[in-house]
Amino acid sequence: MDFLHKNVMRRAESMRLQLLAAETLAAARQFMSPSELTKLFGLSPVDLSRYVSGIVVPAKDRAEEILEKFVELNVMEKILHRIIVVDEKGVVNIARIAFDVHLLTLAKAVAFMSFRDAGADVVLTAAVNGVPLATLVADVLRVKLAVAKHELDASTTSAEYVEERYYVPSPPHYVSLYLPTLDVRRGKRVLIVDDLLRTGRTLNALVRMAEKVGAEVIGVFGIVSVGEGWKRAVHKLSIPYRICFELSGA
Repeated sequence: MDFLHKNVMRRAESMRLQLLAAETLAAARQFMSPSELTKLFGLSPVDLSRYVSGIVVPAKDRAEEILEKFVELNVMEKILHRIIVVDEKGVVNIARIAFDVHLLTLAKAVAFMSFRDAGADVVLTAAVNGVPLATLVADVLRVKLAVAKHELDASTTSAEYVEERYYVPSPPHYVSLYLPTLDVRRGKRVLIVDDLLRTGRTLNALVRMAEKVGAEVIGVFGIVSVGEGWKRAVHKLSIPYRICFELSGA
């Protein structure tokens, strides 16, 4: 029975990889031409069409190769370069990215390839924009999702959550985040996920929350980063991070 179970699990993992590769190509096709994709991934036009349309999925070895090339060739960065707009006030059009299903599909592929062997138990994010991305990343990694919210659920008692506050200078005010302790427990390995990293205030708050419950932050993943402020928290912890598109400043 153990052998049968392991064999079934291996086949399931293989199929997940194959489906992810096909989904990634289909999502990339929304932003890039067939000729661009065939050149990048070394696929024939016929194979690309079959994978994108869902007629067939790539074999396991080819699926692995597709996903590796997707990350190594920074295809996500190339796509975001065409989409990201920063206005004269330094505002990034993050809503265009954070709620686009095709872009989120591409981002989860990057997260999977970057952190599939990291041993994460929980994906942690802050409401609201980071939730769609974190949900997909938690699903593809097959781990639990935890969301720190700006408001405390009425059914949650003070013994069941941790609170973290941070100061925002412009306009001057404090922001509170609440995380149910049932979602992140002592000894768990936490991957922090967010759509946009800028000052590092939210990131630092999430790190402190994880530390308060005795969890270990093992990595940070984001779609877009602006400036260097967020890197201080990452460097302090000496943890790996993966950002799909880094802006030097805005």
